[in-house]
Amino acid sequence: MKKKILSLAVVMAMLLSFMPVIAQAETSGECGENLTWTLDDEGTLTISGIGDMTNGSFYLDVPWYSSCSSIKNIIIGNSVTSIGDWVFSCCSNLESVIIGNGVTSIGNSAFSKCSSLGSVVIPDSVTSIGAYAFDECSSIENVVIPDSVTSIGGGPFSSCSSLESISVDINNKYYSSENGNLFNNDKTTLIQYAIGKTDTQYTIPDSVTSIGVYAFSECSSLESVVIPDSVTSIGYWAFYNCSSLESVTIGKGVTGIGYDAFSCCISLKSVVIPDSVTSIGDEAFEYCSSLESVVILDSVTSIGNSAFSKCSSLKSVVIPDSVIGIGYDAFWKCSSLTDVYYGGSEDEWEAINIDSGNTPLTNATIHYNSTGIPSSLDCQTQILDYSESDGKYMIKSTAKNNTDTAISCVMYSAVYSSDGTLKACGTVKKNIDAGSNKEVDISVPCTIETGDTIKTFMWADNTTPLAKAGELVIQ
Repeated sequence: MKKKILSLAVVMAMLLSFMPVIAQAETSGECGENLTWTLDDEGTLTISGIGDMTNGSFYLDVPWYSSCSSIKNIIIGNSVTSIGDWVFSCCSNLESVIIGNGVTSIGNSAFSKCSSLGSVVIPDSVTSIGAYAFDECSSIENVVIPDSVTSIGGGPFSSCSSLESISVDINNKYYSSENGNLFNNDKTTLIQYAIGKTDTQYTIPDSVTSIGVYAFSECSSLESVVIPDSVTSIGYWAFYNCSSLESVTIGKGVTGIGYDAFSCCISLKSVVIPDSVTSIGDEAFEYCSSLESVVILDSVTSIGNSAFSKCSSLKSVVIPDSVIGIGYDAFWKCSSLTDVYYGGSEDEWEAINIDSGNTPLTNATIHYNSTGIPSSLDCQTQILDYSESDGKYMIKSTAKNNTDTAISCVMYSAVYSSDGTLKACGTVKKNIDAGSNKEVDISVPCTIETGDTIKTFMWADNTTPLAKAGELVIQ
């Protein structure tokens, strides 16, 4: 017994003797062909020398990895010409950075996940900012892009939850900002929405033709977004985890919905895919747990893998006869799915290549040769008036149920400019009793001007178009 106790004491002594060696982290070294780094006791990392910084292939592959948690401040000398990929990623205690005026490029993911970084000044020597350069820097509130920048990668400030404003120097010939959001110079690409803003509604400008990757990712405040007809593409992860997003209007110019574009939008209740769209990307609406209905209009030929997977509240889906392929797990774990309204015949349905993992879809009731409009329903809607209240416009309409059945109606009101472009829309859900005629007020997030046209539509249970109101042109 004494031998065992003695042996244990010897082992413990040996381990303790090694602990200072194990705990000792590097405090200096090389980080480029002609660059050195030092980390002092105050947590200040200084990069000195001349030339480019070595890239990291991931945040582990950097010379100060073992000391990363000790870094609070970074000083990059004036003769350093580049900040490498991944080099400061996951330095979670980093609070400030001084970038020397010789730096011309900031690498991909260079400062990603630096959650304590409160501000950064990008000097006017910088010409390029890499993809995801400041991804998940959750403490940054404002960013200024100098006029020297000519190249910005995708998602440069994605998931920066406190970011309220991105400003671009007025002399920059390649980029611009509007309402604190980042665009290319002619505003055809929305690169980054400042997700720290508290706005609940946003209408993308008509000049935009593409929405960048991660552009709105993890925006927690937006409840309604209008994508105009000018937009042709929605980048992957564009609206990922927009947790408050209840309504999205997808314009009729969009041809494809990217990978994970709306995944984890847990408040989204319904979606209409316009007939301009030909493909729905993999996982496009995965984990949209409140999504009750999906209407896919003609032209879509493929529904991607896991496109609507784990949409546990999904009750019905309208699928056009243009669809020839449905990917694996596209409707996996859609446990509430009961009805599929298919535009073609039973033979055409059987000819669709439906991959594995779609049991909820194939076990649902298939309504063949159906647009989703029950012939037994008879409803009417009419615009009565409009008014302004607290900066919002209210559209007053009627919803009349001529049947002998109470119908849960969703009223849509849309405002179009004089050239036919969709400006904004609003929705409201009302139960319309049999034989009743109710007035319904719908708020729309836009200014109504002379020449605009107001239209209202009535749908049943978010999926079934019932009636279209007469148009009201503002004189």
